[in-house]
Amino acid sequence: MALAAEFNLKRYIMSKLEVGVPLFTPADGRPILDFVVKDFPTYLSLCEPSITAPKGLALPSLRIIETLLERGEDPNAQYKDSTTWTRVLDEASKIGKNRMINDDQKKLLLTH
Repeated sequence: MALAAEFNLKRYIMSKLEVGVPLFTPADGRPILDFVVKDFPTYLSLCEPSITAPKGLALPSLRIIETLLERGEDPNAQYKDSTTWTRVLDEASKIGKNRMINDDQKKLLLTH
């Protein structure tokens, strides 16, 4: 499935998610949701379509995240020293404090 993500096969990934096919079985126990919310810039298929984001700004696919949550993925599942939800909040805090990101981009990132 990582290969499908790498080659931007979003429809394939979504079709598998929607019928409940397990996408990955990470050897280290990393939740799939964590993979999506942290590694989305690396894989186009895990990003929102480019029309919704300004050029050069990647956003994680809300459809994939929503599907994973509906499927029972737990944002509070422990991985390493924290949870996926904690990592999302940490990232939001960093975005809010980053002076290199303009206010419009901050608003887009934080509301997304």
